[in-house]
Amino acid sequence: MLLEDLTKGATVKGILPNQVVTVVDVKWFGSDVVELTYKDAGGRPGNELLYHCSTRVKRQSRKWHHL
Repeated sequence: MLLEDLTKGATVKGILPNQVVTVVDVKWFGSDVVELTYKDAGGRPGNELLYHCSTRVKRQSRKWHHL
């Protein structure tokens, strides 16, 4: 996943160990750094600076339920 793929409401793995977080906000600093504001699985907020050269996050796949 690229930094450009981080959008409000997305769920991603790789920000916190063994957890999925939900993106609350993404603020760009230039073209290589974002400030990611997120909530963890327990609803606790967090904040992280992510750089293009060190980003290894994965989008959490969503399971669809058909009625």
